[in-house]
Amino acid sequence: MPNLDSMLWARKSLEYFDTIEDLKAFIADQRTMFCRAIGKDRAFSPEEVEFHSERDLFWGWKNYHSVELDGITIGFCGE
Repeated sequence: MPNLDSMLWARKSLEYFDTIEDLKAFIADQRTMFCRAIGKDRAFSPEEVEFHSERDLFWGWKNYHSVELDGITIGFCGE
């Protein structure tokens, strides 16, 4: 789930992945495309995506983590 200002839009923007590696690759690719679209010459690799264990207060997910890339929390994941 992306980290958006609106919880409604964040919930509507949920993406599902079969593996953590698929999630990391998707995040790195999307962030690289975004940076290039705004004129930054920056590329991210899946190894740069970090997960930090959190306590889920809203959705009741198990294994809830914040997803961070380049020092910025860009989303949340769980099962």
